[in-house]
Amino acid sequence: NFLNTYDTIKELAKDKCYVTDVFVIFETERGQRKALQRLSVGRYHIWKNEKKDFPNDYRFPDGGKGVILDVSEPSEPSAIRWKDIAATDFQRNTRILLSTLLSLAFIYAGATVIMFQRSQGGGVVALWIAV
Repeated sequence: NFLNTYDTIKELAKDKCYVTDVFVIFETERGQRKALQRLSVGRYHIWKNEKKDFPNDYRFPDGGKGVILDVSEPSEPSAIRWKDIAATDFQRNTRILLSTLLSLAFIYAGATVIMFQRSQGGGVVALWIAV
């Protein structure tokens, strides 16, 4: 069974895939802390990708570019939105804006219906609020 899995991994490794995030699991908390300590890099260096101050071990090869990795403490698995993991900030912000505007539109529509029904009489308002 292990050999079949190994062969499957070798076959899948031949395909070229684009990676957005990588999750690494450590056997011990100590190993995790050690890796985080050694690979921690300031946000400025990650943003600018300034390689001159960092040895090759700190950089991901990425076809010879040598990209500085953004290594951080992981979130809880339940806190990660797995389907949106490759979404850009623009896509996330657009979704938040659209859902907020849609919520406000529903609130406004509900308030408008209640105001209209108020002019019809008090009993009808209670019925519409309950619905």
